[in-house]
Amino acid sequence: DRLHPRLRAALMRGLLLLLAPLLLAMTAMRTERDAAWEGFATVTHDAPAFAHWFNESDVFATETRAAPALPFPGLPIGATADASTRLAHIGDAPIVTFVHYNEAAYRHIRSHRLEQDTQLRALATNGEVDPDVPAMRQIPPFPLTATVMMTGWWPIGAHEPTPLPVWDAPPTGYRGARDYVNWTRAVAVVASPHIRSGGAILFAGRSFSAPRRIDLARFQSITVDAALAGQLMADPGSRKAVLIALERPLEPGDHLVLVAMHLLSFAKPGGIWATFWWHDRPNAGHFAQGRPASLPAPWTSYRMDTAVPGNPRACFNPWFEARFPDGENSNCIACHARASYPRTDFLPIRRGSPDHARDPAFAAGRLRTGGLWSLANPGAPAPQSIR
Repeated sequence: DRLHPRLRAALMRGLLLLLAPLLLAMTAMRTERDAAWEGFATVTHDAPAFAHWFNESDVFATETRAAPALPFPGLPIGATADASTRLAHIGDAPIVTFVHYNEAAYRHIRSHRLEQDTQLRALATNGEVDPDVPAMRQIPPFPLTATVMMTGWWPIGAHEPTPLPVWDAPPTGYRGARDYVNWTRAVAVVASPHIRSGGAILFAGRSFSAPRRIDLARFQSITVDAALAGQLMADPGSRKAVLIALERPLEPGDHLVLVAMHLLSFAKPGGIWATFWWHDRPNAGHFAQGRPASLPAPWTSYRMDTAVPGNPRACFNPWFEARFPDGENSNCIACHARASYPRTDFLPIRRGSPDHARDPAFAAGRLRTGGLWSLANPGAPAPQSIR
């Protein structure tokens, strides 16, 4: 109060100048979180909306379809590829994963024949020049109404408590493995209130004492029939995930519970990128911020993070990325910006500005696939080189 008014005003202006970038970033993040939660509410309504979308088996089919050919959720990621290609999708700790395309996304892919290797090869030579990497080409941009979603599911036994690992941030300085078999906590999921639970539960060679009992109603879930059980047990990655979770094959009457989602909406320039995961304490921490009060159960059990174009902040899903080296330092946009044809690796994990000069994913003559790894690593085998 003893400062001269002009000096005090100058100091305040200086402080505001210093804080302005932070305030703008915080406002942008709130706006992006609002947009992400709004997108989540849109795709999860109607029990949920994405249960009526097209699947990878539809995208890579020989004919364009008026409606999905298989009941939801269709075939898992990579199941339409040959065995050698499918192995590229399997991690040491896989989960059952699917990709879902709304009507606009599916029609865009099929109308431009983006599911065809010959068309992708042609676009890599004759397509529009990519605005960010002029030495590359790009696929035709998706319409604003297009949305693509990747979902991850965990098998739950029909008649016994099933362990479900839960991601809690590891201690500061922890350098051990991050995939779910090494997470420090697990809950016991029961498909029926008549199932008895209590005491320790075993998972991946470890014993978890007195785990929390979680009812199936806390999840979006699917009841497995004979056809789905057969499809998943015939797929190497899904079969591995089932055996890790249940220590037996999947059977009719078992369940799949939704534990993870990646959501990409093309409604804004650069896309709206958000990732969601189930948690037994969904309201704790900043990943719960902004969740709409209107969301019904079980969608209130999911935490969310979102990536903003141009922001190098880490944004990852523990079920999808924790298994990668340094995966918890990844960024959704930085990862998907690398999606290009012909086939390239998901690694290395990146965040911040892309390395257009040295990253082979941005090499001259390649085709950027609109942020979709499903087109960069298609269900049908792709060549390793265009030339």
